[in-house]
Amino acid sequence: MSSRRNIPVFSVSSIFFVRSRFFFRGYGFRYRRVLKRFTHLFVQDAKSEQLLKTIGVHRVSVVGDTRFARVVDIMHEAKSLPIAEAFCPRSESNCRRQYVGSLMKRC
Repeated sequence: MSSRRNIPVFSVSSIFFVRSRFFFRGYGFRYRRVLKRFTHLFVQDAKSEQLLKTIGVHRVSVVGDTRFARVVDIMHEAKSLPIAEAFCPRSESNCRRQYVGSLMKRC
């Protein structure tokens, strides 16, 4: 939480490794203070949650990789692309399709 204005601050889809030495080593106390100021951290895996708890960060929830979940959702909502169908009709069983695009939203 931003202490001056009481603004909640969240971290979403975070992942932490033991290799992130500055958080989990003795000399990382300044970095740990930053982590403790988050209102809540939503991490990708249980290992990240365990690592954070070892340094006193307890406002943590495991939510998985939300980026992957969104891609799967989009895949299930996929619409037919006529231009792609022209190259590979659905009637051909040996024809494989792969649509590639950006996951980043353009401003």
